[in-house]
Amino acid sequence: MYRSGYRLKTDVDFDNAIIFRLIISITQQDMHVGSGFIKSHNNEVVYISNFAVSKEHCEFKICL
Repeated sequence: MYRSGYRLKTDVDFDNAIIFRLIISITQQDMHVGSGFIKSHNNEVVYISNFAVSKEHCEFKICL
């Protein structure tokens, strides 16, 4: 199972984060951008609460 600090890399990781309602921390260039539950995602973007972030430019990790 996923642990705190696990980095989401694949579509399955993002899908499971949605299914299991995992809280995700988002960073860009080592700066915290936000956190929350993933609402949806596609090949380019992850939608969290009221904002969207680029998969290419951000890092997504599970936080507990």
